[in-house]
Amino acid sequence: MRVSESAYQAYRSGKTYMLSAVKAELGKQVKEVFFAHRRRYGSRRITAELLAQGVSVGRFQVRSLMRASKLTRYRSKAFSSTHNRFAPHI
Repeated sequence: MRVSESAYQAYRSGKTYMLSAVKAELGKQVKEVFFAHRRRYGSRRITAELLAQGVSVGRFQVRSLMRASKLTRYRSKAFSSTHNRFAPHI
């Protein structure tokens, strides 16, 4: 069947359900942080925030949870000045 022995044993013991429950809870926490910061935080900042709260999580896990939930951050626009003080006044 081409499945590792550890994956098979985890499946038989029912740990796969446990992992999905943990991922669901982690996904809720990622969404909370994401929306608490007005959709501006990406995976790096969310990871740092969760680590500060004491949640053990990695950046790539946060990134995959964000992709699964279709969460994309808003990027701020670059500053552009509409006033040119060196332009000649007519």
